[in-house]
Amino acid sequence: MGSAPAEDIRFAAWSAFLSGAAGHTYGGGHQWWAYIPNPDRPGPPRLGSYPIDPADVDTIHYPGANSMGFMAKLLQGMEWWKLEPHPELVSEYAARYCSAVPGEEYLAYARWGGTLKLDLRPSSPTDKFRFTWTDLVNQKEGAHGEVSGGAIRIFGAPDDYPGSLQSKDWLLRVTKVR
Repeated sequence: MGSAPAEDIRFAAWSAFLSGAAGHTYGGGHQWWAYIPNPDRPGPPRLGSYPIDPADVDTIHYPGANSMGFMAKLLQGMEWWKLEPHPELVSEYAARYCSAVPGEEYLAYARWGGTLKLDLRPSSPTDKFRFTWTDLVNQKEGAHGEVSGGAIRIFGAPDDYPGSLQSKDWLLRVTKVR
């Protein structure tokens, strides 16, 4: 009963998306009963919603719903449909969720912050890439910079334990500079 925490909702969405899922759905709070007359089970229709939340709760403002809106906003800023799952490009991280157009663009999800290695060897050492960490908890851009391609590069989330005791998940976007 109740709603899943926003961190679990983000994990479900980002892990599905970066693993190549055909889609993802999220629903927070109410499920409205549908009344379909059934001659085998006559009786009054069920009314209301399940579960029953206090009247002052608007599910559009649940933290998980806000996370899904932010995910949509991030994806609208890129050609996400070109990305394909490439978990093998991430190393030394427990959860390897990454989609990419190797040598061009990479999107990796760091569920617990920390440091991960990303394989940029499909590109040339003369290629330059811009990277941006996005704080998915606070929904804002974090650290950013440039790296060269042609090698496995180390990326560390900007705000991590023990410096921050808050659980955070991060999205790393690495794009080739044109």
